[in-house]
Amino acid sequence: MKSLYLISSCGSNGRIFLVDLKEKKTWPILAGNSRGIGLCENGAWVACNGNLIRLDRNFKINHKYRIAAEGLHAKLRRNIFLKNLVIGPDSSSAFVRKLTRGFERLLPRLPLRRMSLDLHDVSIYQNVLYVVMSRYNCIAMFQVEQERILHPLGFIYIDTHDNDLRHVNSIYPASNGLYMTMFSLKGRDINSKKRWSEMLDGGLVLIKWKDIQAQRSLSQQRAPVRYEIIYEGIIHPHSIQFFDNWFYVCESADHRIWRISPAGEKVERVAQLPGGYIRGLHVDGEKIIAGASATKNHSTAKQQWEKAGLWYARQPPKLTDGGYNWEFLPVPDVTEIYDIKKLENTGHDQFIREV
Repeated sequence: MKSLYLISSCGSNGRIFLVDLKEKKTWPILAGNSRGIGLCENGAWVACNGNLIRLDRNFKINHKYRIAAEGLHAKLRRNIFLKNLVIGPDSSSAFVRKLTRGFERLLPRLPLRRMSLDLHDVSIYQNVLYVVMSRYNCIAMFQVEQERILHPLGFIYIDTHDNDLRHVNSIYPASNGLYMTMFSLKGRDINSKKRWSEMLDGGLVLIKWKDIQAQRSLSQQRAPVRYEIIYEGIIHPHSIQFFDNWFYVCESADHRIWRISPAGEKVERVAQLPGGYIRGLHVDGEKIIAGASATKNHSTAKQQWEKAGLWYARQPPKLTDGGYNWEFLPVPDVTEIYDIKKLENTGHDQFIREV
């Protein structure tokens, strides 16, 4: 049986595609600005074009959930916009919708209709779907009830502000809590003109389940959750993976992959890649695969890299930095690789055999 990988790419020319590394083939299956992929039984959840998309086992769209702060009402009340979160059809009152449409006709150039939440990673754990909303420093939680029903459970707030001051991006739910990467652990000053490339305090943190529950029980609208810093000092951390009792994390801007022990007391550099803005990672002891984006639009990257594609190599046991024989598979017509998921024992077996 073949081993295929589901890959997402973001940006104006983004798409979701399948990759067979052995045959060095790619198949585009869905167009759209695509980011996090959460594999589930007989399908996947994907953040695509600002929406949540449920794909079936044949990677056809099963259902699409529009998630946005809606209309003028949300625009004027940004600090409490999550009360007006849209999941599926517009949930605003008829009066608000009528008022919004009226103002949009009068002021057609203002972006009043929808507010982007900047969806990033998506992960499902114990029948709860976690969706990173980087624009608002939070993670939304949804109970998956039956195949097409999402029930909102609340939000994990990382910051009190509704501006992207930390850039939360990737998550990994585990038995003891939710692991998460972000570009700034202390948070960029709201009035700062610093670029993300100047923020050097990115890293990996752990939010324990008990602290998530404690935050949800508070009456304040945006009480920030308590978290533990596992490791600090990664510039542009992305794409948490867990394998063989190590966390693997991309340091996107410097083309590196690190592995970190669960308590953060031990850190090793796994690889220094030849180039690209590194985002998307798969580690399984046989292969190590990382996504490389073209870096002409990433001023943080130290070298220009004009191709998007996948770095991959065999991963012998205990091999660390310097021992990999990297190969590169370019992916045509895209510039930004975002996420990588291996399709194995996920209910896609029949589909994989037929490709």
